[in-house]
Amino acid sequence: EVLPLQKTKAEVELAASRAALERLRRELGGARVQLVSMWGGTTADLGPLVMPDAGTLPPIPTAEEALRRVASHPALALADNGVDGARIGLRSARAEAAPDLEITAGYRRFRETGDRAAMAGFAITLPLFDRKRGEIRGKQEHLAAAVLRAQDARLEVGERILDALERLQGLRRGIELHRETILPGAEENFTATERGYRLGELTLLDLLDAQRTLLAARRATLDMQAEAYQLFAELEFWLPGLTGKRGAP
Repeated sequence: EVLPLQKTKAEVELAASRAALERLRRELGGARVQLVSMWGGTTADLGPLVMPDAGTLPPIPTAEEALRRVASHPALALADNGVDGARIGLRSARAEAAPDLEITAGYRRFRETGDRAAMAGFAITLPLFDRKRGEIRGKQEHLAAAVLRAQDARLEVGERILDALERLQGLRRGIELHRETILPGAEENFTATERGYRLGELTLLDLLDAQRTLLAARRATLDMQAEAYQLFAELEFWLPGLTGKRGAP
C-alpha cells in the first residue's frame, strides 16, 4: 500500500519529469527551426530525431596529425600571404633606393686622322640624401608586424585545437566509463529495486530513487555525447573531413 506521503512525492516527481520533458521538446523545436533557417527550408524537410550511439563518435586525431592538417588551412594561408606581400614591398623599396647604373657605348671619329675608335663609359648616381630610408624602415616594420600576426594566428589556432582534442579525450573516457560501468550498474540497481518493490520488500521512494539514479546516468552520458559532437563541429572548421569517418570513441 502506498502511503499518502509517498504518493504525494511520486506525483511531484512525475510532474517535474513532465515539465522537464516539455522544456526539452521546446528546445528541440527551436533548434530545428534555427537549423532549417540556415538553408531556407522548413521543418518538414527534417526527418525524425535520431540519437547516435556512443560507439558512433568519430575517431579523434592525434595532436601531431591535427597540427599538420591545420597548417594548410585557408585562414592561416591568408596570414602567410600577408607576410609574403610585406616582403615584396620591402624588396621593392630597397630596389628603388639602389643607385642607378648608366652604361654608354659608341664610336668616335678623329678629324685629324680620320680614324675611328670604340668608346664605352658608365655612370652611377649617388644621391646626397637617402629619401628612401624612411620608406624602407616602414616596410621593415610592416613585415615584422605581419610575421607576428601570422605567428599569433598559428599559436592561437594550435592552442584551440589542442584544447579541444584534450577535452574530447576526456569526454571519450567519460562516455566509455558510463557505458561500461555506471549505466549497467544503474540499470541493474533499478531492475533489482523494481523487483523488490513488486514483492513488497522496498518502498515506492526506493523505486523512485533508483529510477532517478538511472535517468541521471543516462542524462550525463547524453550530455557528454552532445558536448563531444559540439567540439567535433568546431574542429571541423579547422580540419575539414574530420567527421567523415565513424569509429569507436
